[in-house]
Amino acid sequence: MQNMKENNGGNDPEMMQLNAMMDKLIAVQNPDLAKQIYKKPEQNSAYDSLFKAIPAVIAVNQKAKQGSVVELRILDTVVLNGMVIPKGHAFFGLAAFSNQRLNLEIKNIRMGNQVIPVNLTVYDKRDAMPGIYAPEALLSDAIGSGTVDAMGSVGLNGFDLTTQIAGAGIDAAKSLLTKKIRRVKQNLKAGYPLLLRDNTKKLK
Repeated sequence: MQNMKENNGGNDPEMMQLNAMMDKLIAVQNPDLAKQIYKKPEQNSAYDSLFKAIPAVIAVNQKAKQGSVVELRILDTVVLNGMVIPKGHAFFGLAAFSNQRLNLEIKNIRMGNQVIPVNLTVYDKRDAMPGIYAPEALLSDAIGSGTVDAMGSVGLNGFDLTTQIAGAGIDAAKSLLTKKIRRVKQNLKAGYPLLLRDNTKKLK
């Protein structure tokens, strides 16, 4: 019966009806064989769903700095926390510099008057690493850290009042330098490709 099914293809309505009847007979007479013939790649589908990321881009030309908000736009309709988020919807991430990367934390999405909690990690599509490649932040960050470390190594114990006043000036300078480090910026161009990873997905 299976050979007849394989040798009689085409779009003939009668043959299609006969094939459907043969499928049912195979399933009734030999359930194990039917499972092998009509086995679906459920595991592959599960892994595909688990690892599939959300395509996104930088929404507009902008300069990101420590603690600033970066606007993104998704390129596909997705479901997050049971809510359908349409293609083109704006996402906003909190910027943090680390190891020549600009990391973006996305914990909430606004839909009208609704605030939807999410847990998304932003990946740079070009190298599939967390965060956006931020070469402009490297030199300034290295120089600033070295300066602060050098000033932090100055000891003030055992000195007189004049020295303590000078030390207060050093602390003020340290504070100023720290603020300057926080002003490190990375230019982001509109359309820069990103991937968003939904951290709530787990393989069952």
